[in-house]
Amino acid sequence: MKKSIIALTLIVVATVSMMTSCTKDEKPLTLSDLAGYTFQGKQVNADKSETKYTLVFDKSDQKFTFDSTLPFHSEGTYKISGISVILNYSSGAAETLKSDGPRKLIYRVKNQDVILTRK
Repeated sequence: MKKSIIALTLIVVATVSMMTSCTKDEKPLTLSDLAGYTFQGKQVNADKSETKYTLVFDKSDQKFTFDSTLPFHSEGTYKISGISVILNYSSGAAETLKSDGPRKLIYRVKNQDVILTRK
């Protein structure tokens, strides 16, 4: 009897532990999460200099402009796919940014994540 109570307790504890460790369902991004907003972030380089990034989503069209303190300026269209934003550059290249909620986008630069925060 004592062993079955211990076994039952272990099963209940394991079940509760699994349920609480599950990540919450992430809500997909919507057009209203991005349209008309500016996202900004910075990257600290190996030489301690900073590179700042600014991503602006147009309010009426699904277009964007992406600027940086580097000699870098791009524009194009974007598409929302679940929790990601697909940037289609006018040059023909495409890039996917993941979101960490509607206020943060993750931009990957040289194996380093740059968090772009909605302003």
